[in-house]
Amino acid sequence: MLWKWFLNPNQACFGDVVAYRWYENNREHKKILGPVSKYKSEAAAWKEIERLRIGRKDGLHTVNDLVDHWREREAKRRASSNWDNYQGYIRKWIIPVWGSRELQEVKAVDVEDWLAPLI
Repeated sequence: MLWKWFLNPNQACFGDVVAYRWYENNREHKKILGPVSKYKSEAAAWKEIERLRIGRKDGLHTVNDLVDHWREREAKRRASSNWDNYQGYIRKWIIPVWGSRELQEVKAVDVEDWLAPLI
């Protein structure tokens, strides 16, 4: 659900930005879509929100959601021995650290930092 659509030069150090805010599970979320100059109209920004599936109930929001989605889609394509290994990695390494993290918050540098001691 849309809580607030705003353009505010004070919100970003680089000037006016387009941001989308919504409430989900009694928690406020915000996604900066980019500079105003990137979008020719409000409709173009809404199209980007739809493309990213931001704030949608059927979208993938957390790493747990992504893992569940992957299990449903990929189980049929994997050999059972590989599948068992993947499930172990997911259960032991991924879910405890990343499970509750929102996908949009996971950055490559975070994953690299997490992997460094494991390699």
